Amino acid sequence: MIRTVFGSILVVISVVLFSSSAFSQSFHDDFNGLPLDASWITFKAPETSRFSLSQIPGKLRLKGSTVTLDDGEVGPVMLARSVKQAEFEATAELEFSPVKAGETAGMDLRVNDRRHYEFGIRSNGKSREIYLRFAIGSVKTIAAVESIGNGAVKLRMRSYPRYVRFSYSVGGNDFTEIGGVEALQSPEVFVGIFASGNGRESMANADFDWFDLNLTPKDRYADLVINDPNLPKGYTIFSVGAAEKGIIEKYPFITRPSSAVPASVEFQKGLVYAKYIDREMHIDLFKPKGTGKYPAVIIVHGGAWITGHYTMENPLAIALANREYVAVTVEHRLSNEKKYPAQIHDLKSAVRWLRANAAKFNIDPNRIGAVGGSSGGHLVALLGSTNGIPSFEGDGENAKFSSRVQSVVDIDGTATFIDPGNVAKEIKGPYDTNTRLTGYTYAENPAIWKEASPITHVNKMSASTLFLNSSSFRPFQQREEMSAKLKALGIESEIVVVPDTPHPFWLFRPWFDVTVENIDSFFRKTMNRH
Repeated sequence: MIRTVFGSILVVISVVLFSSSAFSQSFHDDFNGLPLDASWITFKAPETSRFSLSQIPGKLRLKGSTVTLDDGEVGPVMLARSVKQAEFEATAELEFSPVKAGETAGMDLRVNDRRHYEFGIRSNGKSREIYLRFAIGSVKTIAAVESIGNGAVKLRMRSYPRYVRFSYSVGGNDFTEIGGVEALQSPEVFVGIFASGNGRESMANADFDWFDLNLTPKDRYADLVINDPNLPKGYTIFSVGAAEKGIIEKYPFITRPSSAVPASVEFQKGLVYAKYIDREMHIDLFKPKGTGKYPAVIIVHGGAWITGHYTMENPLAIALANREYVAVTVEHRLSNEKKYPAQIHDLKSAVRWLRANAAKFNIDPNRIGAVGGSSGGHLVALLGSTNGIPSFEGDGENAKFSSRVQSVVDIDGTATFIDPGNVAKEIKGPYDTNTRLTGYTYAENPAIWKEASPITHVNKMSASTLFLNSSSFRPFQQREEMSAKLKALGIESEIVVVPDTPHPFWLFRPWFDVTVENIDSFFRKTMNRH
């Protein structure tokens, strides 16, 4: 029987392994017997000798041929199922150890021969890796690659009305997302498992333990906590998950950077850098495993000064530690706990702590920088601009050490509170973040709004400052004006706009890597300014 599917020819073979019945429903196959379920289908009469349920009991073995998944004439070694709805979750577990380059196995999400998404395992010549490959017409590209270790691999595709996500698990560990695409917008798609030698006979076997298709997938953000009774009405918790939920429909390709600490980095969690009576202030510290003197960096999270948590910036700290910085993510008091200037006092104290412990952690006390995102960007800009101004030191510990920072990277944070547009925005609402930070509206206390504005304090001792901005519309920031003031004093300052980015861009790949590169480049140019 032959039927046309969006321009490609689908051949359904009436033999033991293949059936003429194809329909869309939730389904699980443990590959525990013969024949295969009747609803499996194949494309263009592949070689049936390459499919076996008998070589390894309880597993389906596929042996890749020279045929690729892009081939429009000959059938690939692939079994698929029809899906006729936008929401589904497909998962398969397999064991596959490619012997030579070109051998692949995994899952394929297919509209037709000219549009499909290949998600599988291959070799990079040294070890295995997971790859995500897009084939759309004549455009064929590897969208993502991640190295993996030994063990059985689970591959998962999750489709929602606006986007599709791909994730994997190795050796029973949690799933890691590798990327995504926009929704396929097709009345019928095919989800399948495959093996290929991609132009050569495959030497490796792909052994699939099971395949599962769920047409009622769980909302991937169902367990996301966004409400906190301690926050004002209308405010929600700022976290990586919350940020992801807000942007993933527009940017379905994003992934979270890893928070796994590599063997080259030493990690110390929850160190206390200051104490106010019985309130301990914490940092997580990441340092290279070496004996040299390293520059140090404090990293400050965002969240409108009222929410967020310092550990959400640990992936950035790990990335900088990999580039030979001692990087610390810093807890600071939020505005619900303590009003401004407690936050800048905390950051000054954290810098002093780094200098007080420089010998212990192999820190060069003459090279300390600061990075912050959103409200954290504002705070590090304030930290850098107030170098040498005693009134900002606060009553934290290690008072005999300097709180000066040499370089600052403000990621999409404001340089001012007192721009007329910003004042009007705060009055209009619904979010009155500046008021909640300072404890006053602008009309009640314009002086404290001015004092909390980094641009107010630019002086000849201020830190070199990079403004690393998203392309989202965020008016009334005065970052250009602050940069110009710094340059007028002979202080290095740059503005970099990362194209087509939402506000929390630095938390996600591919922009995370751009962020790290810009931070490292700017610090290397400016850290030696004492």
